[in-house]
Amino acid sequence: MTVLRIDRPGWPVVTADVWVATGSACEEPGQAGISHFLEHMMFKGTATRGPGELDRLVEGVGGHWNAGTSKDFTHYYLTVPPDHRSLALDALSDAVLRSTIDPEEVERERSVILEEWRRSEDNPGNVLYTRSYEAAFGSGPYRWPVIGRRETIESITREQLAAYHAGRYRPGRMALVLAGPVGGDAILDEIGGLFTWPQGDDPSDPVAEGTTWTGGRELAIAKDVREVYLSISWPAPAVTDEKEMVAADVAQYLLGEGRASRLYQKIHEEERLVTTIGTHYPAHRPMGIFMVLATCEPAKAVAAREAIVREVTALATEKPAAAELARAKRLLTSHHTFGRETTTGHTSSAGYHHVMTGRPEFDDEYQDLVARVTAASVGKAVAGHFTAEQAVAVAVHPQGTPAPWGNGAEEEAR
Repeated sequence: MTVLRIDRPGWPVVTADVWVATGSACEEPGQAGISHFLEHMMFKGTATRGPGELDRLVEGVGGHWNAGTSKDFTHYYLTVPPDHRSLALDALSDAVLRSTIDPEEVERERSVILEEWRRSEDNPGNVLYTRSYEAAFGSGPYRWPVIGRRETIESITREQLAAYHAGRYRPGRMALVLAGPVGGDAILDEIGGLFTWPQGDDPSDPVAEGTTWTGGRELAIAKDVREVYLSISWPAPAVTDEKEMVAADVAQYLLGEGRASRLYQKIHEEERLVTTIGTHYPAHRPMGIFMVLATCEPAKAVAAREAIVREVTALATEKPAAAELARAKRLLTSHHTFGRETTTGHTSSAGYHHVMTGRPEFDDEYQDLVARVTAASVGKAVAGHFTAEQAVAVAVHPQGTPAPWGNGAEEEAR
């Protein structure tokens, strides 16, 4: 297991953050959602501590812990006062490596997760996001929502959870990131005594297998909403293409971050086609997905889509102005800096970039890579991706109104 230490003497707390290179993109089709389900089970008792004991232990010293699952990773983080650093390592290692996955707790959490799934299906923003992935990726595990599907949540067994944990939570797929007053090298012996695994091999990583993009697809979902929730998506550089990924990060900020961004100024302010607009760029391993997310009046949906496609595709053929590029780079650099002002921010940034790129030093290099981005490198990163033919359009529209894409679009009744 990789250990990353970010020593900040004098900081008032220390955070321990375990990252596992497994998420919904590593799942078998019939087990969609098992990574997220397993995350829930890590807090439900271990071989030596019953359900609730770890919570009482952590909260008893003023600590806080939580977890998150994504398509490419799962992570578990715990923040405590520095004097309780050893307790944090003990609790975190016990929870992540030695959960009993108790059958009764599995059934209790199944009900919790199904309710979470139902709430997500009632949220138009979440429906838009998950259906955008399903529409854009023609095949492969990135199509599946992290939470899974109702039928898979209902059918996942305790035995499947245990097998997935034994196979995926292996040292070669894990990293521990510490931030705050973490101390000297003696902590490495402590970590080595707590984080132990049975003998075995680390599994190969299946995430790149069978992932394809479906350019030109259109999907409309009728729901109980007043506005149209709109996404237009394009393929984008993979996380393994570091320079192009960072250039695409700059493109994201140039196009859709803040009120001075190109999309906000052109489509929101000048053309008055949307009520909200922004961009989102998750850079996955086989390929990324670049989304423009907006809301608008039903009568303006078609025009809004056309305007978004016009502005995004122009970036692939026309160099951005120097001032526009400089603003985006400053904003991106500042957000990266601000995100590392806390221990949890530091461990999140370092852990994410390490798990995704495989290079522990990438997080520290990130701002230098941003500084080197030019107008030409932005164009190179998005060329071949940001075309009208590659665009995928998804809309959540009010029930009783026509689907905004008209003839030829797939429509999903909700």
